[in-house]
Amino acid sequence: MKKKKILIADDDHECRALLKEVLVPDFDILEASDGHEAVNMLNGRNVDLMISDLKMPVQDGMDTILEARHLQPRLKIVIVSGYQEDIRRMKLFKADYAFEKPFDVLEVSAKIRQILSD
Repeated sequence: MKKKKILIADDDHECRALLKEVLVPDFDILEASDGHEAVNMLNGRNVDLMISDLKMPVQDGMDTILEARHLQPRLKIVIVSGYQEDIRRMKLFKADYAFEKPFDVLEVSAKIRQILSD
């Protein structure tokens, strides 16, 4: 069975590494350090879920999510952010879920598995 593909877009290397560590046994993981890089990775690739920070250099998460939705309308999106107001805006982006940093990586992993099993 083919593994589902997850793109982690976050300028925080430690955050990406932590998420990758708990997800890589069951999923193919792509990593992007900013929104522009994330959009380039989505172009021409079939990705099942994107985990995106909202505050990133080059291109922020808001623009990244809008472009991602345009490229892959069925893409599942999970927002991670250190800012409470970003979490409240989750519904504007039609995100599937949002976590405030710092987060419990096992809780995020469980939620991602649930989203991708629906």
